[in-house]
Amino acid sequence: MKTYDDDDKNKKVKRQTLRRQFECICMDKSKTISEYFDKTQEIVNALRACKDTITDQQVVNKILKTLPQRFDHVVVTIEETKDSKEMELEVLQHSLEAHEHIIHEKRHNLEQALQARAF
Repeated sequence: MKTYDDDDKNKKVKRQTLRRQFECICMDKSKTISEYFDKTQEIVNALRACKDTITDQQVVNKILKTLPQRFDHVVVTIEETKDSKEMELEVLQHSLEAHEHIIHEKRHNLEQALQARAF
């Protein structure tokens, strides 16, 4: 028979597991900003469902610290020009997606130029 204590222990273990996932998550180089935000938000939502208090600012800071190197200059710019303590997740995501799009376009244009040279 399950007791109230068992339920509390299970919730505590689940919360600890989710907290550890949040602490260890970082963006894989092959993933997109959107995929990374989705995975991070999934963990955050699960934490909040377990009554864990995690602020949007903690999530913003986590994301900024765990982006791949190709975003380093964007992170520095965001940290120097915007107050990350007040930055909304949605604003951060849109800024990073815009940068990701620029990187993709430049890579695509370079590939096209190299292909044209090859012919």
